[in-house]
Amino acid sequence: MKRIVALVCVWLCLLVVGGCSPFTGIPKTDDEWGIVLVAKDVTPTSMTIVCAQRGVEPDGRWLSGEYYRLETLENGEWVRLKPLKDNVWLAVGWTVRVNDIVEWEENWEWLYGPLSPGQYRIVKKILYSHETDDYEEKEYFAEFTIE
Repeated sequence: MKRIVALVCVWLCLLVVGGCSPFTGIPKTDDEWGIVLVAKDVTPTSMTIVCAQRGVEPDGRWLSGEYYRLETLENGEWVRLKPLKDNVWLAVGWTVRVNDIVEWEENWEWLYGPLSPGQYRIVKKILYSHETDDYEEKEYFAEFTIE
């Protein structure tokens, strides 16, 4: 009887710990870098980008920065939104941690104004810096809807 109770306790602990994964609600990806972006807390003027990385062990590191752009879906095609003004992006390097999640707050009201109802996506560049000092860059997207 003690053995059964112990097994049930272990099973319950594993169930509780497994349910507390930071990746809960984050879709799996077959991306070669193991990166996926998800839109969270979307308003017509801002959002939180959730950047998750899992399943790929690097020989270097992933970085992102301030730069982003917004696109809207028109007739089945993604079209860049035109900013209200020119902008210079700061050259910062935000780390995308291995097997973890990082969140970035974006407020685009100053650059694009409030968004009208429709389908959008935010585009972020991720840079992968190898230990050999060469690098690759890819664009990632998080789609969202403004009601």
